[in-house]
Amino acid sequence: GMIGGVWAFGVKGLIIGPIVLNLVSALLKEWKKIKHQQN
Repeated sequence: GMIGGVWAFGVKGLIIGPIVLNLVSALLKEWKKIKHQQN
């Protein structure tokens, strides 16, 4: 889980984690926009 990931990656995990989450959420928003436009 989250705690295991933080322990495994330490500071890097704390920095990279939120960036990855932001990228994924941004991609999902764009994907939903594209899907919506196609319909």
